[in-house]
Amino acid sequence: MSEIISNFLPLWQESITGVNLPATLLFGIILIFWIFNIIGVLGTELLDFLIPVDFGSIDIPILSGDTFAGIFDFFYIGKVPLVILFSVFGFVFWPTCILSNYYLNPEKTWGIGLIVLGLGSIASIFAMKLSLMPFERFFESIAKLDELDSPDAFLGKICTIRSPKADEKFGQAEIENPDGAPFLFNVKPTREGEVLKRGESAVIVDIKDKIFSIKKIDI
Repeated sequence: MSEIISNFLPLWQESITGVNLPATLLFGIILIFWIFNIIGVLGTELLDFLIPVDFGSIDIPILSGDTFAGIFDFFYIGKVPLVILFSVFGFVFWPTCILSNYYLNPEKTWGIGLIVLGLGSIASIFAMKLSLMPFERFFESIAKLDELDSPDAFLGKICTIRSPKADEKFGQAEIENPDGAPFLFNVKPTREGEVLKRGESAVIVDIKDKIFSIKKIDI
């Protein structure tokens, strides 16, 4: 126990120095949010919160609304929930600042510290982009679900399990979309204890809070 504390103390002292404090505070807020969310203290409403942006109302001489739309689209702003964006950004930003100041700013001067914060922010934004790229199709599918008049349109449809398994804790399935990428969404079996494997088919029988209840079928 004492060895763990002795190893943790240098990291703690580095984290609470002035130049690292902004990154540490952001990291701490994100960490507390997810802990509270996991234990059920907070609801899941923030996980669905997207930034609403009217690009047509943006009037800056140098940057047009179309330019802003391209930038926001590139970094998934307005497509991915704000909490997810901040979380990925914060989890990259904190160690970037800590390590950069440790090796490049041992005196912890604010001049170099502000440069680290600025460059670290830019690097973390691009790292956020790269980290979310593998999940782009998933977020596009969720957005398509929101564009539908009602998710009830999927009731009675046959889906295919795409996660390694689908049980009462977690599962993902898809429905083919003739107009583009398949619809990918969260599912759980209707029967307690039932587990569906990747590639198995199921019929959608209910939906609640964007989670589709499914019943296994043999095709």
